[in-house]
Amino acid sequence: MTVLTSIGYGFAALAIAGIVTGRIKRHSISGLIGAEFGAFAVNDIHIGDHLWALIDTAACAFFAYQWWAGGGDDDTKRRLRDLGRKFRGVRRTAPSAA
Repeated sequence: MTVLTSIGYGFAALAIAGIVTGRIKRHSISGLIGAEFGAFAVNDIHIGDHLWALIDTAACAFFAYQWWAGGGDDDTKRRLRDLGRKFRGVRRTAPSAA
């Protein structure tokens, strides 16, 4: 078992513990499961299993979207929006002669 697989199973254990105890919100559990599939996808790419990497990446994207749409972490959303603003084009016009 590789380190990435162990990390993925660690996220799965946290998600299961959150479901059983009821102390973690549903969208946060989706975030943990998304992180789990992300670790599995990176491991699959590393070992060269591209079909499972594609499946795990799709699952990661699905659960990450559920986390994001369900509330997510407001600080993370704010930081990502701020980062995205840096890459948006700014329209600049040449000065007009008066």
